Amino acid sequence: MFKAQDVYCPCGKFVPSEMLTRLSGCYDQAIIAGYPGARVSGEMSWALKGIPGSERLMEYEALINTLCDKHPVTPICQYDARRFDGATLLNVLKVHPMMIVQGKIVQNPYFIEPQEFLRDFVPGQ
Repeated sequence: MFKAQDVYCPCGKFVPSEMLTRLSGCYDQAIIAGYPGARVSGEMSWALKGIPGSERLMEYEALINTLCDKHPVTPICQYDARRFDGATLLNVLKVHPMMIVQGKIVQNPYFIEPQEFLRDFVPGQ
């Protein structure tokens, strides 16, 4: 098992494009290994540690959707609602097309397409 911080910030800084490249490589490896797709899960509390670049978390989360359009992957992003502030949790809702509610996977009525979200998003606000 890997520590989330080591996966998301291997050089001590979070760079969304680098993480997306790593994810793309994981998906490609799954296909090469003969799997029809991949499932990944990420616990996101690492972003609360003040790591440089962590203010770009929502940019990364929005862009994952564009990656999923090109790769057969099912990601689950885990946010502890007790630890993240309301503004962040609202943005989390905006960038995820599906969510888990009372143990069921449902379509998210708050979802905004990545390009629209990123056009209006200002980190830290």
